[in-house]
Parts: sequence; C-alpha cells; structure tokens
Amino acid sequence: MASKIQILLIIAAFTLGYMIYPFMLVLISAWFGFFFIYKIKKQDKNLNRKENLVFNIVVFTYPFIEIFLKYFLLNTSLHCYDTLNRYEHFLFAFCLQILLLPVLKPTFIKLSFLESMILSLCLITFIGNLNEIMEFIIRIKLDLLTNAFQEKVYYSDTILDIITNTLGGLVSFFIIINLNKSSEN
Repeated sequence: MASKIQILLIIAAFTLGYMIYPFMLVLISAWFGFFFIYKIKKQDKNLNRKENLVFNIVVFTYPFIEIFLKYFLLNTSLHCYDTLNRYEHFLFAFCLQILLLPVLKPTFIKLSFLESMILSLCLITFIGNLNEIMEFIIRIKLDLLTNAFQEKVYYSDTILDIITNTLGGLVSFFIIINLNKSSEN
C-alpha cells in the first residue's frame, strides 16, 4: 500500500490545505483518492521505473504546490493574480495527466502517437472545461459576477485558463512519451 512517508505527506497536505483554503480538501481528497485506487488495483504496475518515479513525485508534490499557489492567489494583488492563476492551471493539467498515466498508458500503447495525443488533449481539455463550468457556477451562486465588466473579465480568464490547461496537458504528454521511449532503449 502506501509507505509511512507517503501517509505523512498526505496528512500534511490535508492539514495545510484546510488551513489555507478549506475547499482544497475536496481537491486533495480526489487527488489522493485516485492514488489509493491505483495502488489498490495495482495499476501503477503498468509504469516503468522512470514513469513510476515521475508519477510518485507529481502525486506527492502537486498538492503542496497547489496549496502554495492558492495561498498567494488569495493574498496577492490583482496584477499578480493572473500570472499565478496561469501557473495554477498549467500545473493542474500537467499533473493531472501524470496522475492519469497508469490508466492511460495501456491505451496509449495501442494507439498511434497522433491518436494518443488527441485522446490526451481531449481528456485534459474536458476536465479543464468541467473545472471552468464549476468555477462559473460558484461565481454565479456567490454573486461575484454582478456587472457586465466582471463578466467580460471572467470570459477572457476562462479562455486563457482553457489555453493554459491545453498547454499543460501537451507538455506532460510529450514528457510521458519521452519517458516511455527512454525506457525502451
């Protein structure tokens, strides 16, 4: 199952996440939930040594990076918010693709390079779009979009988030492909 260090990192992520931004518990629960499902189903055995190393580094560092970014997003000026938000979306898509690697790898092996890339980008874009829809619903429910200017600003933010998610997914896809090629040689 999980090592003692992994368990301590999970507890630390939950504690810090709750202290910084209570909604982070949802993200962290889902993130580590996927990790434990992979461990229970032994899907991480699909990965070679390098992929497994990258998978574990990403699984256990991303929540802390996200907590760090969320802290600064909540406590920073508006001009810095946009830059941090781009990093947040890029890293989310990048890390999500790595998190899904144990499930996607058997499919990638059966598909051509182009088919794998299209599948990967469609999946990451779909999940990113779900996130944007959820953000929009939350903003409507909290009455944060109270005038046309705020709606216009949010629209451009959404488009930039989708582009950034796509770039993060694309970069991680190429890293995954290179990890796979380097293990074959």
